[in-house]
Amino acid sequence: MSSVWVHHARTSNALLFVLLFLFPMLLSGRWFPKTLPCDVEAFESTVRVDCSDRRLKEVPRGIPGNATNLTLTINHIPRISPASFTQLENLVEIDFRCNCVPPRLGPKDNVCITPPSIENGSFAALSRLKSLYLDANQLSKIPRGLPATLRLLSLEANNIFSIKKNTFSELRNIELLYL
Repeated sequence: MSSVWVHHARTSNALLFVLLFLFPMLLSGRWFPKTLPCDVEAFESTVRVDCSDRRLKEVPRGIPGNATNLTLTINHIPRISPASFTQLENLVEIDFRCNCVPPRLGPKDNVCITPPSIENGSFAALSRLKSLYLDANQLSKIPRGLPATLRLLSLEANNIFSIKKNTFSELRNIELLYL
């Protein structure tokens, strides 16, 4: 009888641990895979994922779906596509500065020759995106298919020398544009 009670007590303690500690962490979005090479900070409804200066070659997998802010600055990500942000529809801000720093601006270990390729429509599915920072990437054109929800678009320190008349026609909510 006592061995049954001990086994029952262990099971109850394990269940209590799961219910009190693990389950709330999973629900709150505070549990993240250990393979994610980024810092994650959750506070109320904001989940910030900071992947700055990690020598990344792509947008990492495993970013929590409830992430609201994603920082990818000072990396070496050569390509952004619509698949780069799959299941990250809660993003309100992406900071993709300095992934290809012009030689005159940046530290030698972060300078690149070939600017990143940003496919048209890469950000289109991000219907909550309000701020997009693409500074210092040696971009020669403004990506097409940006979400209409954008309020801030920053493209400083790039190689954009001409802008077509209809480039911003779909961005009806834009308030701040940095070129």
